[in-house]
Amino acid sequence: MRNRNFLSIDNSDVMPLYVSDKYVNMEEGGENQPDSPSWLKTALMAEVRLDTASADGTLEGCIPMLEHYQEMGVNVLWVTPVSEMGSWLPNPNGYNALGMHTIEPDLTGTTDYEEGWECFAWFVREAHKRNIRILLDTVPWGVSYSGTLWKEHPEYFKHDEDGNLIEDRWGGYQYNWKNEEFRTWFKQVHLSIVETCDLDGFRADVDPNYSGYDHWKELREEALERGHKIVVMSELTNERQKSFDIEQFGVLTYEDGWNYDKHFFAQETRDYLLEKNIVQAVKNGTSIGSKPKQMEHDSGQYRFYTYNFSNHDCGYTRFDNDLIRVGYQGIFSPFIPLWYMGEEMNYQVHNATLYYAVEKLDYTLLNNPENKDFYETLKKYIRIRRSYPDIFENFHKSTRDNLICKVEVSGMEKYVAYARYDENGNAIIIVPNANEKDLSGKMSVEIPFEETGLDVYNEYTITDLMSDQTVVTGDASEVGVFHVEIPNGELGIYLVEGSDAKAEKAVVKAINQLPAKASDATYEQLIDCYSKYLDLYPRTRKYVTNADKLLAYVAEYEKAHPGVELKQETVNEYTGGKNAHYIVK
Repeated sequence: MRNRNFLSIDNSDVMPLYVSDKYVNMEEGGENQPDSPSWLKTALMAEVRLDTASADGTLEGCIPMLEHYQEMGVNVLWVTPVSEMGSWLPNPNGYNALGMHTIEPDLTGTTDYEEGWECFAWFVREAHKRNIRILLDTVPWGVSYSGTLWKEHPEYFKHDEDGNLIEDRWGGYQYNWKNEEFRTWFKQVHLSIVETCDLDGFRADVDPNYSGYDHWKELREEALERGHKIVVMSELTNERQKSFDIEQFGVLTYEDGWNYDKHFFAQETRDYLLEKNIVQAVKNGTSIGSKPKQMEHDSGQYRFYTYNFSNHDCGYTRFDNDLIRVGYQGIFSPFIPLWYMGEEMNYQVHNATLYYAVEKLDYTLLNNPENKDFYETLKKYIRIRRSYPDIFENFHKSTRDNLICKVEVSGMEKYVAYARYDENGNAIIIVPNANEKDLSGKMSVEIPFEETGLDVYNEYTITDLMSDQTVVTGDASEVGVFHVEIPNGELGIYLVEGSDAKAEKAVVKAINQLPAKASDATYEQLIDCYSKYLDLYPRTRKYVTNADKLLAYVAEYEKAHPGVELKQETVNEYTGGKNAHYIVK
């Protein structure tokens, strides 16, 4: 990695603006998928444990953490459970807690739960001020042995044939999800949190394996009736069922017998989209979604999936200052990137659960030049993603339909270069330099004009988005293959813009050269001008300067010359403007 001596980048100015739910649009989910709040398509997500993200273990101490992620451009924080922790474990944690109706006194400074939730509401408001949304972790499996809920409401819990409470592997007693009184209580507790805190959604631990689907479907529907548009993320893969928007592990291969319990806690997950052809993976749904869907080759059919680099359960950190790993698979891919706090500072943790291993957010790690260089470059990547929402926030109802294609690159030894593009004449090409032999970084990039829909334009501008410098301009023959030099271990990121500026000028010039009266125009003059216009209009879908004058001129010409009619075939039948369709009768 080279040291570019970047000035500190502040992405707060490109953060998607937080607006209250009254002004949030809903993205239509399609078959089996819930309608999701539109802000989900902007999500870059980090998981945080508040008591260790805070210097003093309090909510007030979390403000520097919020400002840190605001500067990065991260707009969604998954917050691990804030419920009061059970006391029987040697290392207490929020996943072994006293119930979602409680809140940890050490965070809030009060043992009064009602006051405590008001303190959490203050924290959420502080996040919203910084354009950050909050997903709160909830625990549907049960409560800790240390709690009292199982004593006060034994009917909320499972019992064996002898009437004994059923214990769970997580260190407490299991909820009885068949008990309607419990289900109602659990739902109302969550709705109260949403309303008190103006919460943006939940992450459901170990679900859908415990509560199933119906509970979350009912909860989000009732929340919507009350004016709250929430997101629900499950831990395990799910089949949406109008209940979940996303899951924690959106990209995860089951092809080689991968097993969650056997492998996840013991070893590092793989670079799924580097190991495979990322374009084919997206188009075929490879390594995306649930095991049943992957086995049936029917995966990747939902709108939103995460790409999980790390979370609290992991026994390792994953970023490792690897810009290709993070940028290629996460920031620029058609997925929602997700990582555990501190990865961006190059925390190094191996064989120790991150929930416990990352003791505090240590900002002094950024004093290390290599860590600082990675951090600033990552922020540059995020800034690029934020600056082109039409490309990177355009999630189709099925991930397989997202706009991505392969890019041919000579001089590249590993992986597949790809282009993300919109429907307005723009594409961004991502080129990884992971070369092991030729370290010069010199490569030649071939623009996929037809695949990206860029083949209909007259001229192009190629910009290196890392340096913000123009690489080349010209027509397709001049820019079709452009030459670059990419630092080893990094991404080349190139914006391709199609333009009809010259064609528009030609039309305007031709219009202005027409005689004042249509009756004085020659047939050849009119045909030349009109055909230029018809060649341009179908792809720009707009009138150029003085176009109204031309159309009125054509009508006048036809009136002055009975039997002669100039007409455009239906615009939708145009083939990208390659042919000037006009008919003379």
